[in-house]
Amino acid sequence: MRKFKFEKIVRDLIPEMMIQKGAKLNVKNLEKKDVIFFLKEKLLEELQEVNEACDNVSLIEELADLYEVIRGIICAIGSDLEELERVRKQKFDSKGGFLKAPYIESIELEDDSKLINYYLNNPKKYPEIK
Repeated sequence: MRKFKFEKIVRDLIPEMMIQKGAKLNVKNLEKKDVIFFLKEKLLEELQEVNEACDNVSLIEELADLYEVIRGIICAIGSDLEELERVRKQKFDSKGGFLKAPYIESIELEDDSKLINYYLNNPKKYPEIK
């Protein structure tokens, strides 16, 4: 029998499905802080799969996986989908959504602008164009 490193969190029914297919698993129960940590890792994994989806069917499947991980994180931190929706709506009402999807290529600011320090303090995210 061959053994493989796995080291990631999976959906609740996956271990039983793998056992039914003949796998022998080494599974451990995680502490809450570890659940959140590994769900965040899973979030990045699923986000990469969303990015790699090449058709609408695959994209919807990957978005569903991403959404399920988000639900898991919400539950792990003791919140719920209603709280997420409340915050989403609050941000939508104050900043809008992505329905029109404007794309800003660059921004120019005067040195005395109220925004200048934010952009100067985040050079990795907003590199200055000279």
